[in-house]
Order: sequence, then C-alpha cells, then structure tokens
Amino acid sequence: QNIVAEDNDESQSQFEHYDALRAISTAPAVMGVADDAQFSAKEYAKRVSGALNIPTNNEQERVRHAVDILAQCNARQRQQIAQDKNVSKLARYTPDKHTQKLLSLMLRSMEECDAEWLYVALKQHHYDAVVEILFTRTNMQLQALQSVYQKTYSRVLVDDIEQALHDKNKEFVGMCQTLLQGTQRTEIAPANVNQQGVHNDVNRLVEALQVGEQVNAFDNTDKAWNLVADLVVNRSWSHVECMCRVFEKQTNMSMLARLQDLSPQKSLHRSAALTAIQAASTSTTHEYF
Repeated sequence: QNIVAEDNDESQSQFEHYDALRAISTAPAVMGVADDAQFSAKEYAKRVSGALNIPTNNEQERVRHAVDILAQCNARQRQQIAQDKNVSKLARYTPDKHTQKLLSLMLRSMEECDAEWLYVALKQHHYDAVVEILFTRTNMQLQALQSVYQKTYSRVLVDDIEQALHDKNKEFVGMCQTLLQGTQRTEIAPANVNQQGVHNDVNRLVEALQVGEQVNAFDNTDKAWNLVADLVVNRSWSHVECMCRVFEKQTNMSMLARLQDLSPQKSLHRSAALTAIQAASTSTTHEYF
C-alpha cells in the first residue's frame, strides 16, 4: 500500500486542516497552561462544555472555541478533561463529523493524535504538519509516537516519510531519520551543556553567514542552513537554546531573526530547522527533562 495518495483529499476542509495545525501546537502549548498542582480538570471541562454549548448553527465556530481551550492544555491534562461526562457526551454526539473527529483527537493521548495527524498529513501532502509535529517533540514522545503509528497502521513511520519525500527534499528526510533514531539528539539540563561546544557551533554559524554575505549568497546561505539543519537533530534543545543566547550576545541580533531573513520557507529542511530552534528557545521545554 502506497502512503502517497492522490493530491489533497476534497473531503478535508480548509478549516479542518487549519485547526488541526493549531491543535498540534508547538512546545509551549504542549507543556500546558500550568503545572499539575494548579491545573483544574473540572474547571477546564466546564469551559470546554460551555464552548460546545454555544447557541449557534455554525459547527466550525463551536469547535474553534473548544479547540482554543484544549490547545492550552498538554496531552495529560486533556485526557483528564475527557473524563468529564458532559465533555465526552458533547464530543461524541456533535453532529458535524469533522468537528467530532477533531474533538476526539484532542481528547486522546498525544502520541495517538500525532500518529493520526502524521498519517493523514503524509497521505494528503500537508508537510507543514509533519514539520510541526516531529520537530517540537522530545525523544521519548517520538518513541511513543512511532510505536503507536506502527501498531495502528502496521507501517514504519520513517519509511513512510522517506517514501513520501525522498524525491522532494532529501535533506529533510535525512533530518527525520536522524531525529527518529532517538540516539543523536541528547536531552540534558541547561546546566550540563558543554559551553565550549556551544561557542564552537555559534562561531561556525556566524562564519557561514558572514561568508554568505561577502561572496555567493545563494551557495553560502545553503551552507548555513545545512549547518543549522544538522545541529538541531544532533544537539540537545538546551544546547540550541544556549546557542541562541550566545549568538545574540556575539552579533547583537537574534539567531531566529537572522535565520528568518534567509528564506526559511524555501524548503522543508529550512522550515524544520527553524521550527526546532523555536521549540528549543522556549524556556519551558526544559521542564521535560
């Protein structure tokens, strides 16, 4: 069975795809609105129920409000909300099938959500969703995701990615392969980062960017991006966050801002590298470790 299906399935509305991406979210939203000691499943269940009971005939508006609330919570918190009888009943009997599907995903575990979104994204060529999921998850989350993906679809995720994208962006496929191996990118606390290694990586990046400005901007911009793409799948998030701070101190410019000036939308591996840096530069990500 070929994972690469016909181009965009007409049954998936633009609204559904838009909200799926919002629900996937980047690292800060995945962390949740508060630590478990402050989080009240009862309070959030009440808010979700209220959103689903909005007096309107517009199902898209109804689910948008519910998703906005659920996207503030991490997967564990959402599953606590799902235990509320009113929420589970409303989600189950929502008349619009797309709305019901999205709410069902939001109330399941993160790895189940991610596996289904990835499967659909690869089939329907929504590669921005592939980037958003894979490059904002920890090693443990990626391992759980791969396990659920294989169990649910009897397929190997990394093979499906290679099949769908090998001819489009080999650099991106290579990044995904490295990331999904779970052996290259360590997960360490900020205090354990090798600061000399951070300075060495920053110097390499600054040099690549300076050469790009002085000589052939196209070739050397690619060189800088290839370096960044390599770093984000071979270094810890803590290391990359330290790089952001050192880069700004050394150049008086944000590393993210500098890279955003270099056409990150040009290719998937550039977009993936930038997404990974954005995830790493969020301080709350270190609560994972």
